[in-house]
Amino acid sequence: AGAVPEGQPRWLVAVGANVGLPEETPLTYAHRDARRFAEVMKSLGGTRTDAVWILEDPRPTDVEATLSALAQRARAEGVRPTLFWYFSGHADDRALHLGAERWPIAELERRLADGPFSLRLIVVDGCRGVDAVDKGGLTPAPPFSVQVQSGLRGLVRLQSASPGELSQESGRLQAGVFTHQWLTGLRGAADTDGDRRVSFDEAYRYAFSRTVRYSAVHSGRVMHPSIALKVEGTGQLILTDLRGQGVSLTLPEGREVRYLVFDRELGDLVAEVWGRPQAATDIRLPRGDYLVVRQAAGNSDAVELTLDQDRHLSEDRFVPVPSSELAAKGSRLRLSHWRVTPSYSAFLGTSASIAQQARLRLTSAMPQHRWSASLELGQTTFDAETTTQREQWIGGDVRYERRLLWRLFATGGVAWRMIRQQVERTDADDLTETDVATETRSTGFAAGPTLGLSLSVPVFGPASLILELRSVLFFRNEGGSIAARPEIGPEAGVTLVF
Repeated sequence: AGAVPEGQPRWLVAVGANVGLPEETPLTYAHRDARRFAEVMKSLGGTRTDAVWILEDPRPTDVEATLSALAQRARAEGVRPTLFWYFSGHADDRALHLGAERWPIAELERRLADGPFSLRLIVVDGCRGVDAVDKGGLTPAPPFSVQVQSGLRGLVRLQSASPGELSQESGRLQAGVFTHQWLTGLRGAADTDGDRRVSFDEAYRYAFSRTVRYSAVHSGRVMHPSIALKVEGTGQLILTDLRGQGVSLTLPEGREVRYLVFDRELGDLVAEVWGRPQAATDIRLPRGDYLVVRQAAGNSDAVELTLDQDRHLSEDRFVPVPSSELAAKGSRLRLSHWRVTPSYSAFLGTSASIAQQARLRLTSAMPQHRWSASLELGQTTFDAETTTQREQWIGGDVRYERRLLWRLFATGGVAWRMIRQQVERTDADDLTETDVATETRSTGFAAGPTLGLSLSVPVFGPASLILELRSVLFFRNEGGSIAARPEIGPEAGVTLVF
């Protein structure tokens, strides 16, 4: 597709305006969006640090002064740079809302056209009015086919929403919805042809589809990014080169798998990427500490890592995370490779008696296979023709668990019990004149192999419903001899995951 041009300088003006007109509610993330856009273009977009201007809550006169200074500098240096203009704030189809004033978009385009700039790319993440009238003399492009060329002249205007739609900020993303998707695409998620470069066409396709999807799912008010352009030249415009600064993070392939990448130091969600069915996804990030969360089929897994070189994540690096804990802590989540799960359950055995068990299980937090050990207290009572037998025990197991699908695991291991048994004769009245004991007490030890299936279904918060089909062949010490006692049946209960 080409590379980020080296001979043609790139300049960037990023404007973040949290404050709009007096009747408009102030925004929260416009300043942050502008800084993020600048960082991505500096690290991956071929824009030098001394060619970036960031304006926060400027007045129209501040913007005009900046554009005049840029034009003077370009003429003094004898260059015709590509100029990227980014705006996050309140806006309508005709104007950007800078403080208490409206600054016409037509005035912005006129000043850019009058300046010595080769290609002008305007990105506006702002609210748009219902009385949309395009005053720019540009041609709307189809939403999924945009070929922006890298000639000497041209103007592209990209807006986060279509006429009559409202742009949205997201507290969950801590960003404007469109800006977040746009920057995630520039970091590499939009690189559909795998050449480690992101063209304008790829970035627009990605941002369009993800913005529509996110806004529809999370707010019910759909945003459709729109574009207008008038360009001359040949070839594609490459926005970012993933071979640039920073390091590459490769995410595993997967259908309907969502990855959330949190910056540990800043506490920001820096990327939200959907996996590809048959190909891994590369994104480019600054060096640092990150938390990567994978969400699929109702499960949440995560991995902590320090990015100091290119990294390729494999599925076995992720450990399960309760969704409630992720929602509560976000980037502050700290992973443990072991989980403690107290539970209470009932087991229906082959003797048709119900055993009640309180169990504390320690499980290695691995997504596909894991080891666990438990300690349990239990009791059961079952009636025979002439006896009532009560058992109490302390026991546990050590088992290996292998995921079959979703939250269903096959299990196998060894179980043990220290048993206290009490047997009472129900016909005691008939035995008063005999030497037959009407009550006996004994203790014993049992151990043996166990096999089963285990299913855990989240209910609310840290609580989950557990359903198991368990079989144990206990070898019990009874009266000085060893007897085999099989136990097969279903078990159901509630567990808490910590």
